[in-house]
Amino acid sequence: MSSCDGLPPVKIRKVRAITTAPDGIRLVVDKVETDEPELYGLGCATFNQRPLAVVEAVNSYLDPFARGRSADNIEDLEQYHPFFIEDPLAPEKNGYFTTMRQQTSCPTAIGELFNNPDEWVELISNRLIDFIRVHLSQIGGLTPARKLATLAEHFAVRSAWHGPGDVSPVGHACNAQLDLAISNFGIQEGPRSSDRLQEVFPGCPEMWGILTMVILPIVGGLIAGRILTAMRLRGPWLDRLLSIFAMSAICLIIAIITSLSRDQLLSVGIALILASILHNGFGYLPGYCGAWLLGLDESDRRTVAIEIGLQNGVGPGYERHAQHRRGPGADDLRTVDEYLWFDTCFVVAGPPTARLAPWRDTLI
Repeated sequence: MSSCDGLPPVKIRKVRAITTAPDGIRLVVDKVETDEPELYGLGCATFNQRPLAVVEAVNSYLDPFARGRSADNIEDLEQYHPFFIEDPLAPEKNGYFTTMRQQTSCPTAIGELFNNPDEWVELISNRLIDFIRVHLSQIGGLTPARKLATLAEHFAVRSAWHGPGDVSPVGHACNAQLDLAISNFGIQEGPRSSDRLQEVFPGCPEMWGILTMVILPIVGGLIAGRILTAMRLRGPWLDRLLSIFAMSAICLIIAIITSLSRDQLLSVGIALILASILHNGFGYLPGYCGAWLLGLDESDRRTVAIEIGLQNGVGPGYERHAQHRRGPGADDLRTVDEYLWFDTCFVVAGPPTARLAPWRDTLI
């Protein structure tokens, strides 16, 4: 924020990192010195895994960058388009957020030291912050956090729940569940897993990284699409081969969904996949035959059969997950009946709809 009229601006003289390890815990503290001898700022830069890297970054890069710059002009950061500025003020200084909002358009985030609604209701309702990053266990758990997220959503404040390495996997799972349940999700902080952590918390399997989960399949699909498009010109045999491959992949996916877990899939193995093939056959066959009786061509028959088969297989698979979560009961039986009725509607109404739809030829 700008200096008061009549007073010279405060300049940064030096930024340095101080390392210490009381009780064997490696800590890094930043100190920002100004040209006013008694005026300085302190910040926590602790990163247990790589403290020396933090020290090097502060002393060799941040210090030369910040020297001689004004210490009180937060609007200077706007040119760098930060995602948000974290904890620009201490919780006891919340009243100054009004002044800060008038001085800069940089998004701000605060909350990891908050304990009760008195500390965040005014900031959110007056739209003085852009992200709320409370520590869920510190404010009372999932229920208060859900209420906080609902309040924040009304005022266009997004979530950025606190998720450092000293939060257990149970806490991170709670953060993730809340992220999926709210519509004003912003960003989620989280640590990397380790073999030692997996030993203590074996119920927290780690998914593949974004490279193998997203990037490689997309690139592989684009390359395969180019190759297969060129190969289709050589004859219709490829279409028949890809149909068999697609059906096999669908049966495998449904088997994975139905198995509930990796261990159950490995223990049952090929039997579950064969059961999935038989089960889906009861969906594909009526769809294909119904389309054939109504005079649809081969492409339309396959489309109807696949649609009905997917509903026949995926629906009960997801319902098995629901039964596993809730336990057996009347609601489960009712939901199974709904799926069966849904499949029947597809078998009866699917082929005529596909045959009579005026836009059918434009989609094929």
